[in-house]
Amino acid sequence: MNRTFAFVTIVAVAVTASADKVVVGRVPYPQVTVSGFQGGRLTFRVSGNDVSKSVSEISQVELQGRADLNRAERLREIKPQTAAGMYRSALAKAAYAWERTFIKYRLLNVYGQTGQTARWAETWAELLASPREQVGARDLRPAKLGSKAQVASAVRSLEAALDRATDARTRLAVSNLLKRLRGESGGSAPADGDDRPGSRSDGGRPVEGGAGVQITGVSKGQLRSVETLIRSGRHAEAARKADALLKQAKASELPRAMFLAGVARMNNPNKSTRDVLQAGLLFMKVWEFYPKSAEAPQALFETARVCEVLSNPLGAQRAYEAVAGNYPDSPFAEQARKRLSEMEQARVEEADGSARGG
Repeated sequence: MNRTFAFVTIVAVAVTASADKVVVGRVPYPQVTVSGFQGGRLTFRVSGNDVSKSVSEISQVELQGRADLNRAERLREIKPQTAAGMYRSALAKAAYAWERTFIKYRLLNVYGQTGQTARWAETWAELLASPREQVGARDLRPAKLGSKAQVASAVRSLEAALDRATDARTRLAVSNLLKRLRGESGGSAPADGDDRPGSRSDGGRPVEGGAGVQITGVSKGQLRSVETLIRSGRHAEAARKADALLKQAKASELPRAMFLAGVARMNNPNKSTRDVLQAGLLFMKVWEFYPKSAEAPQALFETARVCEVLSNPLGAQRAYEAVAGNYPDSPFAEQARKRLSEMEQARVEEADGSARGG
C-alpha cells in the first residue's frame, strides 16, 4: 500500500477548485494553488492556508497551463541534461518574476548535476544580485564540476559577482567558492572545508539540520521535557521546542522528535487548520521514512485522527485500516479496529435514518 495515500486524502479536502500540484519529498500535495517563490522558498495554499517549503524540499511542481515547465520537472532527476534545455525554454516564457526565480533555482540544480559549471556560476551570480534571494541561494554549491575551461569561466563570473556583492555573508560565500574553484582541475567536487557546516549541494537534499547548523544530537531529557510540556497543556511551547530539537536531532532521534512536534500541534485546543495539516505531515513523515520505528504505529493512528478533524472519513478509514494491516500486534491496531467498527455503525445508522426519512 502506498504510504503517501493518507496525507494525499488530508490535503485534498476543500481544494478541488485548485489545479497546481506540489510534491514535497515523496509526499504529494494535489490540487493546491502555488502563489509565489521568494528567498529560495515556494509558497502554496492548502485548504485556505499558506504553506512555505524550501526549494531543496520540493521534488516536483506542476503548474496549471505550464506544460513546458512541468515536463522539465518530471525529467529533472532522470534526464537533467534534457531538463536543462526545457527549463531555459520555460524561463523565456515565464510571465511572473517568481516563476523566473524558481526556474533559475532549478537550473542551478541541473547544471550542478551535469557539470555545467560556467552556466551554474552565471545563474548563481544572477540570484545573488537580488537581495531577496541572497539568503536562499548563497549556500548552494554545484554537485559536480566540469572541465578546466568550465571552471575557469565560472571563476570569472564569480569574481565579477564578488565585486558587486555588498552583503558580508554573500561575499564570504562567493569567496569560499572562488577559493575552491581556483584549486580545482575539474571532475566531481570534493567537500570544501571553508564552507559552513550543513551547507547544501544544489544537486541534492539539504544536509540534516539545514544550512549553518551542526548536528549534535538531542538527549532523552530534552525529548522528555517536550513530553512534560504537552502533558501540562503548554502545547505551543512544546511545539516550538520540538521544532528546535528537529534541527539538531540525529537520524535515530528524528522519529520521536517529529512525533512529539505533531502531537503538540494536534493536542492544542486552540489549533488552527494549518496546525492540523502540519501535524498530519509530521505524522506521515514518521511512517513514510521510519516505518519500523517505535513511533510509527501511533503516528499512523494519529494521521487517522487528523483526517477525522478535517472531516475526511474516507482518509480516516484508510489510515485506520493501514494501522490494523501494517501493525496488527500494536495496541493501536485494536484501537483502530474499534474506531472502524464505530464508523461503520454510524454509516449504517445514517443510512437507516435516510431510508426512514425517505
